[in-house]
Amino acid sequence: MHTIKDAVSSGVVMATDSSFPAESGPDSVANAGYFGPDVRGFFPGAGMASELAAAEARIALLESALHKVNQLASHDPLTGVFNRRGMNEVFNREAARAQRTCLPLAVALLDLDDFKQVNDRYGHAVGDAALVYLTRAIGATLRPTDSCCRLGGEEFVVIMPGADEDAAQQALVRLQSVLDGQPIADTSLTLAFSAGVALARRGESLERVLARADCAVYRAKAAGKRRVVSA
Repeated sequence: MHTIKDAVSSGVVMATDSSFPAESGPDSVANAGYFGPDVRGFFPGAGMASELAAAEARIALLESALHKVNQLASHDPLTGVFNRRGMNEVFNREAARAQRTCLPLAVALLDLDDFKQVNDRYGHAVGDAALVYLTRAIGATLRPTDSCCRLGGEEFVVIMPGADEDAAQQALVRLQSVLDGQPIADTSLTLAFSAGVALARRGESLERVLARADCAVYRAKAAGKRRVVSA
């Protein structure tokens, strides 16, 4: 049988609460020798805490850098809207949701009318400003759930979850009205576009949806421009 004397000689003490020193904290306990010579290893010190904080800071920086890389990979650098890669990701996500919820998914293709004349008359700086202005007007006029994407040049795609053809057409007509009433800064220039609207069919790829919308844009151009046509 182990006695208290044996426990003391081995470096371990069985004590009641009253036998502990008045000082509190791991250092006072360790200094008193109640748990043997290795007790300090059980209590992390300030050095370990600072290393943990530094590691967390490094993780936060890496996460921020990763977010920036993802933004650059999926967004147009001029306008800030989705690029082709981002557009594909948005469409795949919304198409899957439309299948689950049995709600419509409209895809609109916008092509600015006579945009070459804008660059020729005012210069490419004003042309770039016009593209930025258009995307901001889209963001301010359409719903927060609608996603604007730059297909290339002066062509843009708007993915409109839950919208049927009529709702999508009405939204684009409102957008054109906004553009009519707000010339680009320091010019008398107003923007006009021709648009085609296509409803995504179940299992249809984005390429096929855009091909149908593009045919509608062609018909809109042939009919006199500045109008919206359903595919």
